[in-house]
Amino acid sequence: MQAMDGLIYGPGWELKLSGSIGYGNPFTLQFQGKGIVGGAEWIYNYVGYYVPNWGNGVNQRPALVGTIVRVIPHPTGANGEATAPAGVVAQWIAVKQDQD
Repeated sequence: MQAMDGLIYGPGWELKLSGSIGYGNPFTLQFQGKGIVGGAEWIYNYVGYYVPNWGNGVNQRPALVGTIVRVIPHPTGANGEATAPAGVVAQWIAVKQDQD
């Protein structure tokens, strides 16, 4: 395992990432994202896997696929009128982009 860190962000939010990379087959990422968004703490756990190349693939992009779980609830909506509950799981995909 090798340590990793980074950031993910968008308009009005940012999560600092920390975790590890495992060099098995497939490569595995496990990390946590934490941040204060709109005055509330956000914590999400991620797990992801490197997608192997197809032997006969053409123009395949390097990609990671995985799931994310919300660790603690946090306010959501335009005025924080609702709560995003803990335990909700979603899927994610990251695809390497070309450098401009």
